[in-house]
Order: sequence, then structure tokens, then C-alpha cells
Amino acid sequence: MTNTEIEKLRKEITDGIDDFDTKYRFADKAESERIEKFIDSLEFSSLGKIKPTECGISEHKNMYLCFLFGTEELLRIYIYGGHDTFLTDPENRGFFSSSLLLIDEELSGFIYIDDNGAFNEGTIKI
Repeated sequence: MTNTEIEKLRKEITDGIDDFDTKYRFADKAESERIEKFIDSLEFSSLGKIKPTECGISEHKNMYLCFLFGTEELLRIYIYGGHDTFLTDPENRGFFSSSLLLIDEELSGFIYIDDNGAFNEGTIKI
């Protein structure tokens, strides 16, 4: 994995989404390390499905969008933005991927969106 490949993917993402810079940003290195620790602590069942538990993630929180499928480089790109922006902008959400993981900025809750668009919310303590 090279920084050049990651930067190329970031450019494709920013070019493919109108007003990317006003809605989103990429996670920095420190945030990425925390996100990776969080993802490592999640319990995945077969086929990459997350076993959800009930939680109430505030619609006003900011979230990190994490790709679940793709190249190693793509899986290490995390996008930061508003909860409502990710969930109420299906056109751009589809640009990212059909199956996504959104992690709240406190790294305590998540929303898993499966290939069919179904939402599962959960919490975890790390």
C-alpha cells in the first residue's frame, strides 16, 4: 500500500461528489488509528454482517464513513461528515458503496448499512 495510491483514491472520491469539501473531510492519521482500533474490536459474523444491538445515535452527531469492501487502500480511507449528510444523501452514499459502516465521532456507536439499504445500529466500548 502506498500513499500515492491512497491519494489517487481520495482524489477520485472528492472529484466524484459535488461539494465534497463543504460536506466531508478525510480522517487524519490519529483519527484513522482510533478508527482502526474500533473496527478491530467489532464482532463480525459470517458474510461480514455486524451483530447489531440497540442504540440511539443522535442525528446531529458527526460520523466516520468506513468502506467494508474494496482494495486495501480504500479500506484505509475514512471520511468524516454529518450523520444527516451521510444518511439523507442516498446519491452520494451510493457513490461510496452499497454496504457501509458509519462510526460516531466518539467511537462508541455505529450504523451498518447492508447491500439492501437496511440499517443496523449498535454500540461498543473499547
